[in-house]
Amino acid sequence: MQIQGGALHKRYACGAMLEPMSTIWEKHLFTRLGVTIMSALPQTHRFLTANCELLIDERKVKKDLHLEGALRGCLTAVNDVLAQIESGQRLEREGFAQLVEGMDLSVQDVEGKVHHKDWYLTAAQAAEVRLVAGIV
Repeated sequence: MQIQGGALHKRYACGAMLEPMSTIWEKHLFTRLGVTIMSALPQTHRFLTANCELLIDERKVKKDLHLEGALRGCLTAVNDVLAQIESGQRLEREGFAQLVEGMDLSVQDVEGKVHHKDWYLTAAQAAEVRLVAGIV
């Protein structure tokens, strides 16, 4: 099973630490970073370069489930996958909650956007909704 995203992906690579707890993200090369990375910093310490683009999306799963054998064993396998999905949804919601601290949007606003389609934000849009403290 692969679970990825959930999250905030910085479309084009990360920058460098400016000072403890302040980071600049800048467009450079394609890279995916989880929401945990940006949400771990307070909003007041997040900065983007003007040419950066962010992607916030929901967690995704890729899993082939082959059921064969006793029904109890099959049910256990199904329940294990269900537990993984439920855990992923909980972690996604917690990540979104950390991300929106200091923003003009709620967790429900973010979920409404990413459950409809992936949400791409330019640096200016990210600053407008207060996802970041500013553009450098």
